[in-house]
Amino acid sequence: MRNVRAVPFAAVFVVMLNSAALAQTEAPDLPPEPAPTPAPAITPGSPDAAPVHTTTVSERKWFGYEILLMDAAALGGGLLVGSANEGSDRQQTGDVIASTWGIGMIGSFAVHAAHENTALGLAGTGARLLLPPIGAVLGVGVQCIAVAGERPCSAAGGRGGFVVGMIGATLIDSLALARAEVDDPDASIEGERVWYGYQTLMIDGAALAASLAFTIGRKHPDRTDDGARMLAFPYLTGFLVSPWVHAFHGRIGVAFASLGLRAIAPALATVPGITTKCASSGGERRCVKEGAVWGLFGGTLLVAAIDIGALSFERASKADMASTSVLPFVTPSEDGHGVLAGITGAM
Repeated sequence: MRNVRAVPFAAVFVVMLNSAALAQTEAPDLPPEPAPTPAPAITPGSPDAAPVHTTTVSERKWFGYEILLMDAAALGGGLLVGSANEGSDRQQTGDVIASTWGIGMIGSFAVHAAHENTALGLAGTGARLLLPPIGAVLGVGVQCIAVAGERPCSAAGGRGGFVVGMIGATLIDSLALARAEVDDPDASIEGERVWYGYQTLMIDGAALAASLAFTIGRKHPDRTDDGARMLAFPYLTGFLVSPWVHAFHGRIGVAFASLGLRAIAPALATVPGITTKCASSGGERRCVKEGAVWGLFGGTLLVAAIDIGALSFERASKADMASTSVLPFVTPSEDGHGVLAGITGAM
């Protein structure tokens, strides 16, 4: 019994030894694996470096001092207009106040538009339109209550309240609304806003210059007639010509918006024109007629400023962002007896 049980165990042990020996003889000698090469160091800014995404935080810049300077210039223009009036003191005072109000409103919006702050610029324009007439109404009430109705109170109260409203609108516009985001000027990317309002500005400026040339220097000037003469050419040119600038830039919808704005908005400006003229002059006899004409003229200029500063932007493409270069050249002619000169460039 011992011999029968020992044979299988010995056979198994021999097979295990033979398998180990066979594995050692058949296994090839493999070369040692090379050590892993360390990855080269990549420094930030190198071509192989992964792009780093950064977030640019825009700053809010205050430019209210420019609004205040524009209003100071408007006051100077109002004093100049008032000094040119040879009428009564009430007419001169009305001219100073009304001219300062109109020039300041148009000029302040132009400052906002230059800083691409058109939304708050329109808000400032709304404050300048509403606060002075409201102040005039309140001024009449306060003045008449103060004097107990014993003497005429509407003229002085209206003028004083209108001036207080103008000052309040100027402070709101310059201190609260004159803030714009400042971005990095070097971060020009495809799709950024490009302003082409200078093209519309040249058209409207030429129309205004032509109207001034036909009006200034007349022998027998009339205030209402002069206003109508100065109004006609800028209004018709802005209504019929200026919207085509948007159409040539492929912005058909904006062109129709400009057309409607220039056709309707100046007529609406007659209401604040009459209110301003009558309040600032203390109810002078011809304030309604003159206020309507000059309100229409001021509305035409204000609408032109809105069109130029707020609507004249488009998105730039790569083709539009390509630089335009124009260079002179001089080369000998083919016969060798002269030179050829000209300009060459890429658009």
